[in-house]
Amino acid sequence: MEESATVMWYYAENNQQKGPVDPQAFLDLVRQGIVTSDTLVWRSGLPTWQPYGAVVAGAPSDDAQQPCHYCGKPHPKNELIDFNGTSVCAACKPLFVQQFKEDAELSPALARRYAGFWIRVLATVLDNILCGILVQVLTLPLLFGVTGARNSAANLSVMGVTYLISFTIGFLYYVMPMAKYGATPGKMACGLKVIRSDGAALTYGRAIGRYFGNILSGMILWIGYLMAAFDKQEHKALHDILCDTRVIYKNAKI
Repeated sequence: MEESATVMWYYAENNQQKGPVDPQAFLDLVRQGIVTSDTLVWRSGLPTWQPYGAVVAGAPSDDAQQPCHYCGKPHPKNELIDFNGTSVCAACKPLFVQQFKEDAELSPALARRYAGFWIRVLATVLDNILCGILVQVLTLPLLFGVTGARNSAANLSVMGVTYLISFTIGFLYYVMPMAKYGATPGKMACGLKVIRSDGAALTYGRAIGRYFGNILSGMILWIGYLMAAFDKQEHKALHDILCDTRVIYKNAKI
């Protein structure tokens, strides 16, 4: 029965002995980089303290055995299962697979790289310039008509049509690419993408809501945009909070 007891690990940190820790906690230390290949470690079965890299690799011996990365017990090398350089015995395989699945489920959210305040400012400036050019090109003939007209009623009509065209261009510029590609042209140029907090793509309805949320962020003295500078973790602006969206770098995993 004593053979089945959990093998506890000890390790050296800043010339001080740490431990004992169980195999799962020890593996967490390895993943966190606290225990490296050069860290001196010891467990029952080892003749003396050794660098962890030498223990994992397995020192040459007559029986050609190697310790399991989880439980630390020595096993013949041909009985160990190799998972990308991690040797696991048959008894520890279910625990390793379960841990691997949990890490895989968490990794998408952890792998996101949220866009900071200044890169978002740059993307917004680019969008304003590009959208402004489109508006000017398509409304310039109407503006010339207003300048040359003598009738005030005609001027008001032309101004109203010009405003309607400008609004429509802005609406289509921001909503269509956002819903289809997850980014406006300015954000695409900066390598950014807009997603839901759960990683899902934006629907047309949410893209429309975010467009009007942007307008609201600007109407309150740009405070809605400035909020992104004070959110140190996800850099959420007011319209992100209202529409449950996040701005990330396009090459981030989701």
